[in-house]
Amino acid sequence: MKQSFKKRLGAALLAVSMLFMLLPGTSFAATTPCPVGQHKPGGTKYPADWNYVTGGYEYDYYECTVCGQYCHDDGVDAQHVGPL
Repeated sequence: MKQSFKKRLGAALLAVSMLFMLLPGTSFAATTPCPVGQHKPGGTKYPADWNYVTGGYEYDYYECTVCGQYCHDDGVDAQHVGPL
């Protein structure tokens, strides 16, 4: 009896967590990238992490609220630059 209750509880928790991922605004909902230059930058500005050994983003960037890719404040893609 206890075994089946634990299984049902686990299945219910799994179902609720999977439904939560389908809600708008969660990072799992977006699967396709935005059209070029049409990103919607979020409110958090990430500082440039450029260095000559590992590369990185040469300019400050934001995370798109629609697709999750990095972009500039004008919605243009932020390009990751390799080391020199």
